[in-house]
Amino acid sequence: MFPRRGQIVHVTLEGVDTSRWPIVLPHVGPYLLGFPGSRVVVGATIEDAGFAPRVTMGGLDEVLRAGLRVAPGLSEATVTETRVGLRPVHAPGPPLIGPVNDRVIVATGLGAYGLTAGPFTGRVAAGLALGEEPPLNLRPYHPRLP
Repeated sequence: MFPRRGQIVHVTLEGVDTSRWPIVLPHVGPYLLGFPGSRVVVGATIEDAGFAPRVTMGGLDEVLRAGLRVAPGLSEATVTETRVGLRPVHAPGPPLIGPVNDRVIVATGLGAYGLTAGPFTGRVAAGLALGEEPPLNLRPYHPRLP
């Protein structure tokens, strides 16, 4: 497991209801996600920067340019906040989802896919904790301990 830094930008489109906007998740490029309060999140960088949770000029440049390529209409939006986070990545394989023992369930290592796969992964982990049969084969994601 190692950290991967992600920088994002929050912008506001005054007078625009963005609360029901769909998630835009291109095959290549940034995601866009609407929130209540005319807020849109654009992100994110994917940086192997170790444990360095800091916003950088280069990261902001990358996010802003990519966001405007996908949604040029955001050019008049007000930048209201920048954020940075560290995402757990499981290398060299897929995320880890499943029981470690009869008392511990693991659901981690989603990396940049936490935004989209996180809620489903959380539901699977909760189901496992309740003794439910998972909705997919978890063998490829089993947290094999050394």
